[in-house]
Amino acid sequence: MRSSSGVALQRIADPAERAAADRKRFLEHEREVLIRRWKLFAPVVFVLFGLTEGAAWITPEFPKSPIITGVMLTLMAGVYVLARLNPSRSLIGLATVVTGLASAAYVGTAAADTGRFHSQQILAMAVLVAVVPGILSFTLTESIVTLGGGVVVYLVVCRLWNVTGPVDYTGLATGVIYLVFIVGVTVLSSHSNRGLRFREFLARREVERVHRFAVEEVLNRHLPPGYVERVLSGAHPLDSPPERRTVTVIFADIVSFTPLSEALRPEELAGLMAHFYDVTAQIAFANGATIDKFIGDAVMAILGAPEPMTPELQARNAVEVARGWHRAVANLDGRRLALRIGIHQDVVAVGAFGGKLRSDYTVLGRGVNIAARLEQRCRPGEIVISSEVHQWLDASTLDARELGEVELKGIPTPVRCWALNGPGDRGTVPA
Repeated sequence: MRSSSGVALQRIADPAERAAADRKRFLEHEREVLIRRWKLFAPVVFVLFGLTEGAAWITPEFPKSPIITGVMLTLMAGVYVLARLNPSRSLIGLATVVTGLASAAYVGTAAADTGRFHSQQILAMAVLVAVVPGILSFTLTESIVTLGGGVVVYLVVCRLWNVTGPVDYTGLATGVIYLVFIVGVTVLSSHSNRGLRFREFLARREVERVHRFAVEEVLNRHLPPGYVERVLSGAHPLDSPPERRTVTVIFADIVSFTPLSEALRPEELAGLMAHFYDVTAQIAFANGATIDKFIGDAVMAILGAPEPMTPELQARNAVEVARGWHRAVANLDGRRLALRIGIHQDVVAVGAFGGKLRSDYTVLGRGVNIAARLEQRCRPGEIVISSEVHQWLDASTLDARELGEVELKGIPTPVRCWALNGPGDRGTVPA
């Protein structure tokens, strides 16, 4: 018994496939981080660029360059808008590289206007190289191009911008040495940190994978696979408050199970019951039913919860489940078994019931008791249904025998019901 998600977990068990899937998910995670950080820092950097223009009124070390500052402000605004559009990893990465190179050119113009290679504006390059990789998530290629290329752009712009005479190269060698050193250390550090982030990401993914598998294995024993997938994805809360809903309850148990269990060795009994649980759950899930619980040799299933289903479809599918169960046990592990099955439809309380240590998704109400009592009044190989179920079925093709008003233990009023023969057993049920 496996859900579609369970199959998916098995399918990526191959190390190469899993590594490729993890790598792809990590790149998507990096994309989300990069976009999120640009949304945060682009407005901050926008303000800082604006402040540099204001600083020109305070000190000549910040030259007045409203046009260039306007270009940088436009660039930061563009990156912010791009981030809001949720771009691909390659596009937001390219925007990051372009922004880094443009910032280096901006620093180069400021340095050229305030002393060229011995200008204190070179400190801005040191800040750019050391800080930006820590704020943004860079790949190795992006780090090399942005930081190394930024130094080259800075040097070229600082050399060529606003040249009116001989160029003073004072401070060039010292500046280049320090910048190359900072770039080298930063690139290596950034690459190493990215490796650590990737391993941490893999560790979290493994924990999530094991947790999902454990939860999935538990849920798949009771709930339809489609519903389990929605619960695990967060689309549907499993612990939603209980509610009153019309559901159809199916009760079934194996006839003469006690002598059978005493005649089998424990390992044989365990194998037989495991097979019984598997086939009954598979048939239930195929018809949109939920396994409420297994009780020894008995099984209880419901239709209409947690997945909504019309009362008419509940009734039809419930009969299909019951007939499928009869067929499944007719030759189970080479043994011809028989079931008693009772079906009733009613309004009951549905939801997660329990305490702090344990809770179960189940149904509570008189309707559950009626279904159980119908099963107890059933003969081997039969399906007994209440009038609430019978009203939704096609009487002309049902082949049902009316039992009339039946007194049920613990139920104050008689219940009108019908008996259906299990498939393949017509005419063999004792009168």
